[in-house]
Amino acid sequence: MKKRDRIKKQWELYKSLRGKELIVSPVSQKIPPKVNDLRELCTFPPIYFALAEEISFYQEKLFRAIVLTEEIILGWLNPKTPILKLHNFKTLLVALPFWVYLDEKFLLTYTFKRGTLNEDDIHLLEDYAKRAQIPYDIRGEYIRFLMQLLAPYNTESIFTYLEKLEEYQFVPSVFTISDDLKTYYENSHFAYAKAASSKNVHRGKNFFAIVEKIPEGSKLTLYLPQDYLGQKITIKVENKVIFEGPLETIKLEFTNLPELPDYTFWLEAIDVEVSV
Repeated sequence: MKKRDRIKKQWELYKSLRGKELIVSPVSQKIPPKVNDLRELCTFPPIYFALAEEISFYQEKLFRAIVLTEEIILGWLNPKTPILKLHNFKTLLVALPFWVYLDEKFLLTYTFKRGTLNEDDIHLLEDYAKRAQIPYDIRGEYIRFLMQLLAPYNTESIFTYLEKLEEYQFVPSVFTISDDLKTYYENSHFAYAKAASSKNVHRGKNFFAIVEKIPEGSKLTLYLPQDYLGQKITIKVENKVIFEGPLETIKLEFTNLPELPDYTFWLEAIDVEVSV
């Protein structure tokens, strides 16, 4: 049997076993998640997560989780694709080129801890997830299928995390983007760049950002680390300053946003700098 035929047969089998919805079950033994954990989602066929980063604001925790699978034929893209051996479970896992954000409660409730990875393993998985290109073939179809299955849990975890932050009742600092900057963004390449999938929520290097519709147009909310309080920060979008000064609250709101068909690239262009 040719390789393509084997991949196609495995893909058809996987779809017949999985179905179009991801059904998860609570685990019997709950172990709190930690960075470097390897965790198995309680579903069939199983999905695995390598916890690469913990994002903490006050007592709330969100984890960046690199996705792995037992479906070697479908997930293996090239010789650089990382493969993990679970000796205790006699299982091989292959890394997939994407990650999701999952909150502490979801991981505690629905995943088993299967081991602890070392820093080298985590760095290898992170580098692969950042650099590997998802192909436009049967394997790419499988990977995008998994991304779609996990998307509701990814989005729900992010919004749950933000909602929990709201419970701390931070008083936001509200700013208005100048009309000149608003016009600049509306006339720049941001107005014409359409991403494959729209993002209203973005996790930056040192912030969370969310764009939401309000009666006056759109509003940007930024959540910054607590240890930035009192420090001078500069916030730019593609080198255009939208805020500069001492940080008085970790929640900043910006109104008078440019009217864009998609905010993906605009959010990704945000940069938060702290003056030393």
